[in-house]
Amino acid sequence: MASSIYDEMRRRGVLRVAAVYIIAAWLTIQVADVFFPAWNVPEQAKQYLLLAAILGFPIAMVFGWLYDITPQGILRTPPSGLEEADASARLRHGDRITLAALAIAAAMIIFSVTGNIIETADDLAVVDTVSDKPENSIAVLPFVNMSDDPRNEYFCDGISEEILHRLSDYRDMYVLARTSSFAFKNTDIEVGRLADVLGVRYLLQGAVRKVGNELRISAQLVDENNFQVWSKTFDRQMEGVFAIQSEIALAVAESLASTMAASHEPRDRRQPEIDAYQHFLLGREYLRARPPGFAEDAIRHFDAAIAADAQYAAPLAGKAMALLLAWRDIDAATTVVEEAVQLDANDPFVLAAHGLLLQSERKSEEAAVILRRALTLDPGIAGVSTWLYNALISTERVDEAFAVLERAQERDPLDPRLASNLATRYSSQGDFHRAEALYKRLLALPIPPHMAYSGLFGLYDHYGRFDESIAVGKEGILAYAALDADPQFLYASVAYAYGRLGMFDTARYWMDRAESGERVAVGVRMRRSYLYRLTGELHRVEEPIRIILDEQGVDLERLAPFFSHVVGAVRMVEGKYDEAIEILEATLPLGEPFQRDPLTIDFVQALAWCHQKVGNTQRSHELLAYLDKGIRASQERGFGRDPFSLSIQAQNYLLMGELERALDTLEIAIASGFRYHQVLLYDERWARVADDQRYQELLARMKADIDVQRQRVEEIDATDRFIERLDAMLTELAAN
Repeated sequence: MASSIYDEMRRRGVLRVAAVYIIAAWLTIQVADVFFPAWNVPEQAKQYLLLAAILGFPIAMVFGWLYDITPQGILRTPPSGLEEADASARLRHGDRITLAALAIAAAMIIFSVTGNIIETADDLAVVDTVSDKPENSIAVLPFVNMSDDPRNEYFCDGISEEILHRLSDYRDMYVLARTSSFAFKNTDIEVGRLADVLGVRYLLQGAVRKVGNELRISAQLVDENNFQVWSKTFDRQMEGVFAIQSEIALAVAESLASTMAASHEPRDRRQPEIDAYQHFLLGREYLRARPPGFAEDAIRHFDAAIAADAQYAAPLAGKAMALLLAWRDIDAATTVVEEAVQLDANDPFVLAAHGLLLQSERKSEEAAVILRRALTLDPGIAGVSTWLYNALISTERVDEAFAVLERAQERDPLDPRLASNLATRYSSQGDFHRAEALYKRLLALPIPPHMAYSGLFGLYDHYGRFDESIAVGKEGILAYAALDADPQFLYASVAYAYGRLGMFDTARYWMDRAESGERVAVGVRMRRSYLYRLTGELHRVEEPIRIILDEQGVDLERLAPFFSHVVGAVRMVEGKYDEAIEILEATLPLGEPFQRDPLTIDFVQALAWCHQKVGNTQRSHELLAYLDKGIRASQERGFGRDPFSLSIQAQNYLLMGELERALDTLEIAIASGFRYHQVLLYDERWARVADDQRYQELLARMKADIDVQRQRVEEIDATDRFIERLDAMLTELAAN
């Protein structure tokens, strides 16, 4: 039986077709292997070609069995026993249908594979390449974890980052910062393309194998053409990791230029205990990634590092950063920073924590000095350029602030915090599309940072595009789920967007889901309070605030200023005006320089309104005049032109009693995209114009657009079954 099938396959030429097909497919892949790198087509595209070859093989076999290609064209293979084709071999109607089906199947495979290859190439094309690369520029790529334990990943990343910091000691070397260097981790992008995207001439690659106390680190330096410049393998005990980092940095410097070593400006680096160092790396990783609940995990590892080495300043600084970035106890952060400064006042990481503390205390001038010093010592510390930018903005040194941002972007073009600040600037100038493009550029990365989703969500929200904010929020939720990360903040954000559209049942579902975890972030709890404002349940806005205070275990006076501002605004909504005045007068940044942030302006307006309600008209007038002057000055410099800022300006005119100007400005805000319809409905400050016909028409205009968006979202939700898809993904991930 088997012999007869084999003989029949030979007679029909199926084996010949198979041989020709396999050879042709092999040649195609070989050609792709040579030309794809030259055309900057990613390595992954060859996988699509191989898949196409596999899928196309059955089609070729079916064709070979049924048909022959002859000088007379395509004919049916004659039945067994006939040496030549007769009239029965001519194609019939059914044959033409079969051939058409085979052709369509082949075309679908080709179309799908071509589309995937183009999409793969376009994913990188979105990220601009840099043609003018600085001399002696280098990116330290994340070292590969060759250990059996995946938990060693943080250690490998830490090795890479520490080498990066040591290379920064060479003043003549241009070292790309960590965020951009790590942006293409776990991808197979060709070296030349990666060097072009990152804008550097050299790449440092490596691998780490850690088994118990034994350590093997392999490193190689390649140029933009993928030629190896230097390589070496180090076998040491764990305690020797610090010496390896210095040796690699020196070898790289000497390989780039014979004079490079002379530009070394060494810093005294105390070698910590190895256990403390490993806990510090883990804490720093939580601090860098900032997933929901990051502060608890970061502080846990920083405390373990401090316990293992009481003279180690860096984990003290890291703990202070975690406390400050999570809006925790400033007094505790102050104590920890003081301890770190006593141990090592010249450590860049300690200086960064000190500068962040000063900025949190509204001591922007002092913060700017400290943060500049930290950047001078180590330009690669994540977040410091952003903190310096914020300090300079707070002191009205706007041009200087953006110069810092632009210089930082040269060294870290894919840093989401830098991109987010630039996007905020463009948004404030009314340039929505330029701001959107920055976030979408980050979303095109292989693993988009969470700030790309949250930033684009916020941009759409400010411009009244709630249906688009829901879409990007859901996209972010799926991305978080795929990475086994907690998307609770995006759950809460999506809840808020549904609330904007008046879809309160759906909003409550997502808010409940956001708060269903064991640890709920402060920002998530605050979203619940905001949601009560949208639903008109003003008597409940304090409930989440009380939960936050109980969970944090601290008094109001010890919280970060922004959170205190929120509490003051909540007191205003509750009608507790005297309490609101006490909180806001003590914590708001009043006076010079003017704080142009629209949220801060909104808080000052809340304070002015409270003074009006208790009869302090003179103080209210002073605050509103101060805001009016500052808003006008900002607009003269090109800021405050986004819909939300314009609505805040309209509200200022309203509180000043200039009702026509208030409605004029509100109309401009609505034309720009302002759609906070629900907020205005329940804000008592706008009650004075509630019966005004023009105001009612403006509300109706907003409501009409919101209704259109709501209908679109309802139609999508009815067919998309997003919740089912999300739950299925989470179930599958949990099973694996």
